[in-house]
Amino acid sequence: MPQQIRRLTINDMTAWFGSGPTPGCRYKPKGRESRRALAAEIEYAGAVFFGLFENDRMVGVAIANWDGRRGWINRLAIGPGLPGPWPGGRN
Repeated sequence: MPQQIRRLTINDMTAWFGSGPTPGCRYKPKGRESRRALAAEIEYAGAVFFGLFENDRMVGVAIANWDGRRGWINRLAIGPGLPGPWPGGRN
């Protein structure tokens, strides 16, 4: 299973959220997860969006922000039904 981590685009994020909410995660399609809000956040210089891909299929997402002084991991998720082992996680 070749895995790759890369920066995400708005199209990647639309595909991720368009597949429906991840079980156990709050999903706000008319709020912070709307296409418009995600596009603005992706363009913000202090935000990074990373995806974990396995055989060209996105299986995980990490979104972080930095304001010049502090950093936050805002969202961290793997797709439903995807068991480990995952890099840096539990098996």
